[in-house]
Amino acid sequence: MFAPKPASDGGWYVIPARPRAGTEIDLTTENGPVNWEKPTFVAATYRNQRWRKYLRNIRERENANHRLYFGQYLCQNWYARHHDALTLETFQIFYVKEETLPNGVIGPPEKVLLWTHRCF
Repeated sequence: MFAPKPASDGGWYVIPARPRAGTEIDLTTENGPVNWEKPTFVAATYRNQRWRKYLRNIRERENANHRLYFGQYLCQNWYARHHDALTLETFQIFYVKEETLPNGVIGPPEKVLLWTHRCF
């Protein structure tokens, strides 16, 4: 359908964050616990198609310099919503990649660390 070469991988993001006080949370689930399991419907984890495209782009090596800006956005967005209730210290951006193998077999999930960020 997407000739000549359809995408051979898919996946989802997990962003474990460490607040200065408190337990580890996942920024992708709005303060929920870190969960590495595949979401039931991965497409629902994106706000819209523009976010899906942006996050797909920052996964690519040639766009790695944009990961800093995404990290800064996550810090700013956190503080805009939490008003110093929890000071966000650090987080990591992981892409959990699933490779589509021949005959439609899905390979095991692989955690790919894209970025480590420290909020100031």
